[in-house]
Amino acid sequence: AALARQRDETATARQTLRDLETSIKTREETHGDEANRTQGIAAAREAERQAAAKLAATSETLAALNPDLLSADLERFNRALAAQEARLRDAENTRLLARDRLTLDGSTDPEAELRHTEARRAAALENHASEQRRAKAIETLHQLFTSSREAIDRALDLMPRLRYETYSLMDALRHYRGSVAA
Repeated sequence: AALARQRDETATARQTLRDLETSIKTREETHGDEANRTQGIAAAREAERQAAAKLAATSETLAALNPDLLSADLERFNRALAAQEARLRDAENTRLLARDRLTLDGSTDPEAELRHTEARRAAALENHASEQRRAKAIETLHQLFTSSREAIDRALDLMPRLRYETYSLMDALRHYRGSVAA
């Protein structure tokens, strides 16, 4: 019985040894032999060192960006955004009120009414210029008539003197004829 037990233990130990050898072979196939594992560990340590250096550089860059100020910046930007939105709402309200006022005044298309009003203004300006030219022509005619009337008046003032002179000349001529005939 002791011998049988010894044989079973030996068989179990051999099976365990074979299992361990198979496990070692599987692991060497998967992970390589000790030299390859040492190289892999060294490469992993180098990658870890480089990653740590990148992490440190990134942390420095983030620290330079003052992350503690980000919340203050966010709050400031949110206030500015809220103020702009309020201004936009106010402008929209003003626009709607203006449109309502125009509608109450009977205006449905302010741009068309503006064009129409501008056309009426241009026509009025043209009419005004025409009337100014007409008034200038009338004023010029008035001045011409006034100067003509003054010339006529002066001529009429000369008429009595011309008559007197004419009568005097005729008298002198009669005397002269009378003295020549005698």
